Amino acid sequence: MATANYASRYSRSVSPKTRVAPVTVFREHHPGSDDDDDIAIPGLSPYLPFPSSMNVSYSWLAMKKPLYVTGASKDERLYAVEAYTGYSGRKPLGTRPGMLLHNGTSTKDPVLAAIGDESQLAAPFYAFNLNSVMLLPPLSGKADPKDFVTEVMRARTLGDCGFAFRFSVEVSKGGRLRRETFEWRSIKKGENDDARNGGFRLVQVGGPETREGRAESGSSSSKAAATTDEGGEVLALLAWTKMWCMTHPFALQLKGSAVSGALGKRWTLAVVMTALRIWNLRLKFKSNRGIISLSETIRGKYSNRMTP
Repeated sequence: MATANYASRYSRSVSPKTRVAPVTVFREHHPGSDDDDDIAIPGLSPYLPFPSSMNVSYSWLAMKKPLYVTGASKDERLYAVEAYTGYSGRKPLGTRPGMLLHNGTSTKDPVLAAIGDESQLAAPFYAFNLNSVMLLPPLSGKADPKDFVTEVMRARTLGDCGFAFRFSVEVSKGGRLRRETFEWRSIKKGENDDARNGGFRLVQVGGPETREGRAESGSSSSKAAATTDEGGEVLALLAWTKMWCMTHPFALQLKGSAVSGALGKRWTLAVVMTALRIWNLRLKFKSNRGIISLSETIRGKYSNRMTP
């Protein structure tokens, strides 16, 4: 199997027992680093490291079959992705429609992470709520692996006629986990040779934010965000394929310092989940500047109405 070939490049073998282990503790290790700089990260861990080049593929019967995160070849299935409607109300997303990433190549494998709508309500205001809830494995080794940590990805317009999706997550920094903020910024068709059909580039936009989306006390998140609007290191690239290529909607590639795994497994997992969500929003015609601008206007009016 292609998956087995990919796994053979790593020290631990891949087996069904490995995929269904409920709780594992793994350590971030980077070539050339001292053992003291390793970071123990508890929780349900990916049974395989994510490669630097990934694709998403599915069949024409995708409504009844899972999607797959694959390696460089779309036949190299690594993770099963389930399109979740929310009708069953089952955990972890409840009634929120979204995507479930399973820790293996089957939807019978445990859910490693999930992402979906922020609200479970159907009121008109929430129909234009483009915020997304991302559920990641717990940070505490004592926590139940099903007690997911909730992160929020927020959509916003940019001054250059573009738009972006922002999220925060813990990354490996100097032997510790540090919370940082990142942003997927839109790429127009023909603007980038590596994303000829358009897509998104991922950049870091500053220091830590709370899970409510506010800069933490004493951080320079807002200032840093302003300084990176002109550019900065691109850490990942989400490239749309041609519109007629329905079974292979996009490619995902880690870039720069992210290729070595220096930012950690949790960061990479968040990148994969947010990329899946942006594609899911695109299918719903919600990943465009016009809809995001309308959402900002409606949310602004709602906030003013609620202000005493």
